[in-house]
Amino acid sequence: MKKPFLCLIAILIAGLYHPASAQFFIPDKSLCEQVKSRTVIVQLTSDSAADEVMRQAFKKYWTLTPVEFLTKEQFNQAITIGDIRYAALISSFGESTHTITRFDMKTNTTEERGTFYFGHYDYSLCLLTGSNTNKKVCSITFAFDNLITSDFLFIVQQISRLVNASLNNISGPAYYDHKKNIEFVKTKTLLVPKELFKEKELAKIGEIYTFPYKIVTMGEMNDLVLSQDETYIYPKIIFCEQHNFYGWVTISAKDGSITSIMTFGGIQVAAVVKSDEAIKVKDLKYISSGFAQGINNKYK
Repeated sequence: MKKPFLCLIAILIAGLYHPASAQFFIPDKSLCEQVKSRTVIVQLTSDSAADEVMRQAFKKYWTLTPVEFLTKEQFNQAITIGDIRYAALISSFGESTHTITRFDMKTNTTEERGTFYFGHYDYSLCLLTGSNTNKKVCSITFAFDNLITSDFLFIVQQISRLVNASLNNISGPAYYDHKKNIEFVKTKTLLVPKELFKEKELAKIGEIYTFPYKIVTMGEMNDLVLSQDETYIYPKIIFCEQHNFYGWVTISAKDGSITSIMTFGGIQVAAVVKSDEAIKVKDLKYISSGFAQGINNKYK
């Protein structure tokens, strides 16, 4: 595991709800068809628990191709050679930018108001295509890189869901139906990690979120997610490639499916916050809001 990013640039405009969405692309079908003829290689981490989680997750959710777990040296050698027999699960740091502009009607010109940099940590399924080259099939992105063991379960679940959806022509409401999801989350217990909220905010949750919830530590949430108990949904902060924004989702602990999609709003110039300040208690009401979820749903 690596150290977390020290800070995230907030995506906040006071009092405004911004219709950017946070989700992952359904990959191109032709790329997924190529994956079917490859063996997927995965680099072992320095965390034996995380490695075991990935082994079990691939065994349960990935049914398309063989999977091999390699040491760092073996994995890097395969990447260097670019062995076309393989598709690889590659981790990397990424950085994206978003430039804020303002149109001046008097001068009929556009003025740049500032460029913001968004760091993210990615796990991408890639087709190896030659010496040190590859082609990305799909990517799971996080807003920070201090991954816990349940994140590795989430990575495998999401990649499996996306690739299978593409291969089976599943899209739109068949893949993500925000109306059904709203009714689904109302029947589940939302895990609320203490670390994501200030203490004074935690006391307000019952006023904002009127459905079942349970306040836990990150460690407790991690264990409940790994148990894949269908009772729970849980939150995760991710990076949205489509919009160059940080956002957050709620996820079914049972199968890793995304059950709601949220964002933090617009951009507050020069504002810098830690990742654990990004989600506000007041935002929890949007989990069950048809208007908010309808705006955020880009899987239409």
